[in-house]
Amino acid sequence: MVVTEEIDALRTMAIDPIEFVLAPKYLAALIVLPCLTILGSACGILAGGLFMRISTGMALSIYFTSVAHSMVLRDVFTGLVKSMAFATIIVHVGCLEGFRVRGGPDAVGRSATAAVVKSTFLVILADVGFTAIFYLTAAR
Repeated sequence: MVVTEEIDALRTMAIDPIEFVLAPKYLAALIVLPCLTILGSACGILAGGLFMRISTGMALSIYFTSVAHSMVLRDVFTGLVKSMAFATIIVHVGCLEGFRVRGGPDAVGRSATAAVVKSTFLVILADVGFTAIFYLTAAR
């Protein structure tokens, strides 16, 4: 949008580009990433059940009962909190790089690559921080 001067057009119409561009993406990410986290966890549990069934012949009912008994609400909560933090990082880094891009279409590609690299690095750092915080505050 910067390269095609759409951001300048928004400013000309007295529309805040941050509000117009970042806010909908951020809201969408805050809704979608926790949903993807739940879906990914469910797929992982199902894949574990299939693996146990194929490799050991364990009945799926025993596997799912064991999973249900070993799940802790705290783990589900921390996963959802982390996914919302990761959504924040990804959207803000992506939009920041998008607003900073200068040049033509080739600059957009370089900016997208930079956004992916920076957001990946920051998500890993945030995950380390959350792991430390959740480990130190765990009820013993």
